[in-house]
Amino acid sequence: MIFNKENKTIVLKILGYSFYGFFLLLILIYIYFPYDLLKDRLIDRLNNTLNKGVYIQKISPLFPLGMAFKDVRIITESRDRDIIIFSADKLKMRFQPTSLFSKTRRIKYFTAAYGGEIYGKVGIQSANNGNKIWIDANFDDLRLEKHHAIAEELFNSSLSGRVEGDIEIGNYSPGKKSVMRGKIDINIGNGSIENLKIMTIPVPTIHYNKITGEVNFVRDNLRIKGLKLEGNDINIEVRGNILFRRNFSKSPINVNIRFKLSPSYQSEMGILKNLIKKRRIGGFSSIKIAGTIEKPKIEF
Repeated sequence: MIFNKENKTIVLKILGYSFYGFFLLLILIYIYFPYDLLKDRLIDRLNNTLNKGVYIQKISPLFPLGMAFKDVRIITESRDRDIIIFSADKLKMRFQPTSLFSKTRRIKYFTAAYGGEIYGKVGIQSANNGNKIWIDANFDDLRLEKHHAIAEELFNSSLSGRVEGDIEIGNYSPGKKSVMRGKIDINIGNGSIENLKIMTIPVPTIHYNKITGEVNFVRDNLRIKGLKLEGNDINIEVRGNILFRRNFSKSPINVNIRFKLSPSYQSEMGILKNLIKKRRIGGFSSIKIAGTIEKPKIEF
C-alpha cells in the first residue's frame, strides 16, 4: 500500500477516532466506576490497619486520575463513647502515572483541615506476603483550637496554637503480624493550654512560645522523645510511653515530666506550689504519671 496524501489522511482519521474512543471509554469507566464498593473495601482495610473506626460519606471522581473523599473521619472509643481524632470535609487524592512502571504505587493527597493544610504522599508496595504501606504527611498552620477532642478527653482541657510538622508511618511487616512504625515531628507556636487539672486541682493557664519534639511508635507503643514546651513563665520537658488500646481510656501510660516555673507563675498555683517544692533538681521539678489514661497515678 502506497501512503499517498489521501491514504495518510485516512490512517490519521482512524488513529484519531481510535484514540478518541479509547479516551471516551476511560472517561465513562472513570465516571461510572463502582465508587461505593471501593469506599466499603477501603474503609474495611483502613479499619483493620489503623485499629480505629474510619468513616467516609462519599467518594467521587476527580479529573485527572484522582478521587475526592467527602466527610472523612477517624474515630476512636474512649470511656464508652466515640471521639473524633481526625476529620476533613474534603480530601483530594491523585494517582501518579509514573508509578505504573514501578512496584510501588504512589498517590498524592491534599486536604484543608483545622484552618490549615495537610498534604503528602501514600505509597503501596506489592510483596509476596501482602502489601507494604507508607504514609508521609506535612502540616501547615493547623489551629489546635479547632481540634482539641483528644486534649479534652485526656485532661478536660482546651488547647490553642498553630501547628507545623510532619508524620511518617509505615506498615513494614505486612500480613497477619503487621506492625505499624513511624514518627511524628512536632512544631507548635504561640498558644495556650487552659482548664488543665492535676488531681482535680486547677492549673493556671499555660502560655507558650513554642512546643517542639519527636514522637516515635511501633505497633501500639507510642514513645515520646524530648517533647519540650518553652514559655516566658514555664518550661516543660516530657519523655515516656503510652500503650494504646482500642478503648483509649484504658491505655497504660508511663510518662516523666520535668518543669521549671517563674516565681510569678508559682504564686498562682495555690496548693500545688507546696507539692512542687518538695522535689527540685537543677531548678526543675519532676512529676511521674503512671496508671492509665482514665485513672492516672501522679507522683511528685
